[in-house]
Amino acid sequence: MAIATKYKINFSCGHAETKDLGTTPAGKRASKARWMGEKYTCSKCFKAADQKDLDKLNAQTLVEAEVFEQEHELPELQGSEKQVPWATRVRYQLLSDGLDEVGHDSPDAQELIVAAQTITRCGWWIDYKDADPGEVFEVVTTGAVKVKEQAENHVDSENPF
Repeated sequence: MAIATKYKINFSCGHAETKDLGTTPAGKRASKARWMGEKYTCSKCFKAADQKDLDKLNAQTLVEAEVFEQEHELPELQGSEKQVPWATRVRYQLLSDGLDEVGHDSPDAQELIVAAQTITRCGWWIDYKDADPGEVFEVVTTGAVKVKEQAENHVDSENPF
C-alpha cells in the first residue's frame, strides 16, 4: 500500500487546503501537516495579508511622494486613474534616488527637478521605473528634451483618430 503524499490541512485561520507533501520523508508527512496547520494560514489568507501590507506601504509612499511634489513644485501627472498613483510613486522613487546620486544641493539637482517638471505623462515615468540611480539624471534630462521636441512638433488636426 502506498503512503499518501497529499494531506488535507486545517489551518489556524479556519480554512482547509490539500497540500502535496511528497518532498517530505514519508514518516514525517503527518506531523508536518499538523505543524503546518498550527503555524500557518491558508494561501488565500496569506495572499490577502500580503496585499494589505503592500497597500499600506503604497499608501505611505504615496503620501511621501505628494509631500515631495509640493516641495519641488512638480506638476500633476496625466494618465488613467490607476496610472497616476503608480507613476507618482515611481517619480518620487526615481527623483529621490537621482537627487541622492547627484547631491541635493548641487546644480545638477536643480537641473534634474526642472527637467522632471516638464514630464507629466504617467506612462513615461512607468516606462523608466527600473532605471538605475546613477542613470536617473541622464534619463530624466534626456526625456525632458524629447518631451519638449514632441510638443514643438505636435500638429493639431480636426481628425480625432
